[in-house]
Amino acid sequence: MGLSLGEEDERFGCHEKYYEQAEESGDIHVIENVPEYPVKSMVDRFLNHGDENGPWKCEYAQVDPRLFGFSTARPRVYGLAWNSNVVQWDPKFEFLEILECLKESNLRDYLSNMSSKVRPGWQVADLCQLVRTGRARTDTVDNHLMTITTNSTRLYSKDKGRYMSSKELLSSHVFPVTQRHSKKVGSPMLQIDTTEGKAAKMAGNSMNIPTMGAFVLAAVLGLS
Repeated sequence: MGLSLGEEDERFGCHEKYYEQAEESGDIHVIENVPEYPVKSMVDRFLNHGDENGPWKCEYAQVDPRLFGFSTARPRVYGLAWNSNVVQWDPKFEFLEILECLKESNLRDYLSNMSSKVRPGWQVADLCQLVRTGRARTDTVDNHLMTITTNSTRLYSKDKGRYMSSKELLSSHVFPVTQRHSKKVGSPMLQIDTTEGKAAKMAGNSMNIPTMGAFVLAAVLGLS
């Protein structure tokens, strides 16, 4: 979910509601968003309730799925948030040691430099760019997890062999946002104070499954 306008953005309330439910539903959470998404400040604000030294800790890094052969328009930020009163991050975990060996100041610099050197001509549309570019992505539904985004009616499904309707896109969300979808998949409905029509226009992108899986694996290995 984007935050292009900060707290003035009409979607900001969805972030607040998400973190509120996250605090109640578990002690480890994986966060994925656009590169500029302020992971730590959001965790401190909503999970630690404004206390920078609160129990909720986080690690995050920018990863470009294109470096692994997956089509996206830009890198993503992936983060792990955990309740340190329940679980702890292992400081000796190999993933952190690898990051410290990079000559660039951070992972974002490293991946940005790699992208420009290896694939300077990449031109791949994000979901929200399909309307403007007219490019159809045939891999999104099959290789990506849908988040709260149905702002494109040109999303193609290999399984269905056609473009998906806006209702189909809405029902493909990981978190059900309608009572019907919640009942169908047997999962609690994401409580957002907005209409189904507004939810269908929310900004967002799909999550790359292999990259997200790698971060879930990092959570399993690095947290104890």
